[in-house]
Amino acid sequence: MASTSLFVSRDALSELVRPALSGVGVELLDARPVQEPEQLSELRVAWWGNDVEVQAQPYSLPVGVQENYQHVLTLLSLPVDGDVDVLTAQADLLELMDLVFDLVQANRSLLTTATGDGWDVRISWDGFSQVSSKLERPPGFGAMVEVRIGVEATRCS
Repeated sequence: MASTSLFVSRDALSELVRPALSGVGVELLDARPVQEPEQLSELRVAWWGNDVEVQAQPYSLPVGVQENYQHVLTLLSLPVDGDVDVLTAQADLLELMDLVFDLVQANRSLLTTATGDGWDVRISWDGFSQVSSKLERPPGFGAMVEVRIGVEATRCS
């Protein structure tokens, strides 16, 4: 049994999200790219945030634990050649957000004890943060969204 659900749930989320994003031409990275956005060769990219605070508390049973935290998935859309306005950049991201939202809603029970290394994991759409900004290279507006996926994991020993 794993001592935390954090890595098990992220692996399961990656297995869920990666093929869907890949299907629309978006690479899912395991961490933030080292390059600045303007230096990326891909115009659309996604990555997992690696700064997660896990809150663990004794479960209501004598032996067990409950963990609560959020996985943050960043979606970035950079402008194609030419001047892209802010509404176009945001509309491009909306397609990706809708895709992730639908996946989370359809897979709320992400893992069960049988598949989750002893953990039952439930996920929820916990909102997002969005920012758009004007870029010099490539010219036009880029947009970025940080999607928050809530996790509640329980394990009984």
